[in-house]
Amino acid sequence: MPLGEVIKRISIRFVYWYNTKYQRVGHLFQDRFKSEAVDDETYLFTVIRYIHQNPVKAGMCKNPGDYPYSSFREYLWQQNLVDIDYVEQFISRKTVVKTSNEYVAEECMEIQKTRTWHATDKQAKKIIMDMTGCDNVTSFQRLPIDIQNECIGKLKKSGASIRQISRLTGITYYAIQKVNHRTVP
Repeated sequence: MPLGEVIKRISIRFVYWYNTKYQRVGHLFQDRFKSEAVDDETYLFTVIRYIHQNPVKAGMCKNPGDYPYSSFREYLWQQNLVDIDYVEQFISRKTVVKTSNEYVAEECMEIQKTRTWHATDKQAKKIIMDMTGCDNVTSFQRLPIDIQNECIGKLKKSGASIRQISRLTGITYYAIQKVNHRTVP
């Protein structure tokens, strides 16, 4: 048997064991990558400061300029390794340097630092059934949007992943992502 096939089988078995042990579902690295549109200058400024502060918050260095793999060094010394011209149309280099050196306890994309567990499909299906009486995707999609959103919000609160909710409800990943579970009762 080829080495690649052996590694694949070992990996599949490990993920199965890990998901069972920690009551998880899906891929091992599911939901790790996140992205969000930067649609105004204020949020651009927040994102830049957040990125420059990441190594400091992680305890990898004391100041953003000490971290060798950051674009912050470009704002300090203009090394021409990173194109910062676009950002400089909105925010001066001096402002970026000054504010990136100031610690601000802000987060982008409302990233949850810890999540102790994920809902299983069985738990998620029970929530859908209890809230809506729906036992299949088609009947869920026929519900009014506000009821769908309320149910999706509750599923998010329960620890169900966006992909899992999408699979169980037939609602698109991006539509589910937009439902804010913090405003749902």
